Amino acid sequence: MTNTGLRATSISTLLDPERMYIWFPGMILALTLLFFVRRTGKSQYIIVILVSGIALFYIGLFISGGSPSTAKDAGWVLGSFPEGSLWRPLTLEKLGSVEWSIIVDQLGNLGAVVLISIIGLLFHASGLELIYSQNVDLNDELQSSGLSNLAAGLVGGVPGFHTISLSSMGYRMTGTRRVGLVSALVSGFVLLFGGSLLSYFPKFIVGGLILYIGLDFLMEWLYDTWHKLPKGEYALIVAIVAIVGLFGFLQGVVAGIFLAVILFVINYSRVNTIKHVFSGSSYQSNVDRAVHHRRILNEHGEEVYIVKLQGYIFFGTAFNIFTNIKDRASSVKLPKISMVILDFQLVNRLDSSALNSFTKLIQMAEKRGFSIVFTHLSSDLESLFFASDFAHHHGRLFKVFPDLDHGMEWCEDKILSRSGATLPNVRRSLSELLEQAFPGEMDYTLLIKFMERKEIPAGGVLLKQDSQNELVFFVESGRITAQIEDKDTGTLRLRSMGPGTIIGELSFYLNSPTSASVIADVDTVVYQLSKMGLQKMESEKPQAASGFHKLITLMLAERLLNSTRSLRALRD
Repeated sequence: MTNTGLRATSISTLLDPERMYIWFPGMILALTLLFFVRRTGKSQYIIVILVSGIALFYIGLFISGGSPSTAKDAGWVLGSFPEGSLWRPLTLEKLGSVEWSIIVDQLGNLGAVVLISIIGLLFHASGLELIYSQNVDLNDELQSSGLSNLAAGLVGGVPGFHTISLSSMGYRMTGTRRVGLVSALVSGFVLLFGGSLLSYFPKFIVGGLILYIGLDFLMEWLYDTWHKLPKGEYALIVAIVAIVGLFGFLQGVVAGIFLAVILFVINYSRVNTIKHVFSGSSYQSNVDRAVHHRRILNEHGEEVYIVKLQGYIFFGTAFNIFTNIKDRASSVKLPKISMVILDFQLVNRLDSSALNSFTKLIQMAEKRGFSIVFTHLSSDLESLFFASDFAHHHGRLFKVFPDLDHGMEWCEDKILSRSGATLPNVRRSLSELLEQAFPGEMDYTLLIKFMERKEIPAGGVLLKQDSQNELVFFVESGRITAQIEDKDTGTLRLRSMGPGTIIGELSFYLNSPTSASVIADVDTVVYQLSKMGLQKMESEKPQAASGFHKLITLMLAERLLNSTRSLRALRD
């Protein structure tokens, strides 16, 4: 409007009364557009107000006795444009006069133009996707923009791409993309046939429209977002706007990306990568142990500290993990921990920068005398750990297991071994195991008389999945595993059982097919009771039968209690 750029050095010039007389109507127009469009939400007012502004300008010019020529002399209109076609296509004669050495020297700048155009296209296309509330195919946009730039270059044009300001304004005015086609036709007409008609277009209309676009974006970015965004992200927007305004678009993009990365690191370091924290008292492995073993594990369960991790772990979040374990190890209100399990099942990735915190964790474990167990390590994570100094401590300070279940099993074995409890490799009779688990409930030797002793070799099948079962088994020695077999997902361990445990009681009582296969892991001795044996016990020794039913009830209650604790721990 004033032929003066908006810079800090030109403020005093723009505030000169003669200059204000020229640009002030454009400011009034911009504020009017901003008020009506934001107040009513109808962008159709833009066309009405612009047409009205042009009409009022020429009405005022006519009333004041002026003419288009006097308006041109006073700087109120766009000015003179050359007659005839404005297009100056490249010809073979012009190509012959090109200084190719200069173009070669500018290859770096040309590459920057291409890069900025691509980045600008992606940014603006994504922004227009939100404004239009439509999905934008970025591949199509890149191809169409590339083809149009090639075509424009062949006829002497300049690089171009979408612009949020003009595209959004046109869409808001009509709700369609036809505005772009009309603009292209008008521009083509002026290019081919001259722009003398534009010479009479009021400057303050164009300037006011540009001011409105800028003010509308500033209101949307700086005012509307004040109540929508966290203060850190809002400060980032203010910084980008300020840098773009003071130094330029490219500088603002680079600074915005840099500041966004910093803000991301800060915010993500606050994300809790610890999904669950529980102890061995509330979570136990799928090894179904004798009742007195489970009681020992419950008593010493707080010595096992289980941390289930999630998300992306880097130096910021890894330090939070180290701090959490350090606080637990230093607690005087809880029993001293002897084992820490870190489960990585939900971890997407671990950055090498996080290894420092895990190294400090190893050092703390050595100092405080506890072991570290890693579970669910993917091949990438395992390679990352073992490529560092961790390999020197493997087997001594930390161990790796395929899943949390097997890692917890190892911890439980350590507790039972340290407490002097009977382990599976120490032979005791079934009656002694049951008496130790449920002392004084019944005469277990009488119960065993109605059972049949069986020796199952390693790999032997006690129960087949989906088969009918009329037997209930008590394990005297060895170890067996219940597993689900699926042709698509493979084999999944449900529960491993040692001496003093019971198998097959649900299908035995419910007369239903077995839900899993039961296989001996090692040479195993079991006692089996058939339905005919139970009927014989009920007729000949009803007190023993009553004791048997009570024993089954107690075992199921213990198992249910442990399952409930594990579920509660995972939920919390």
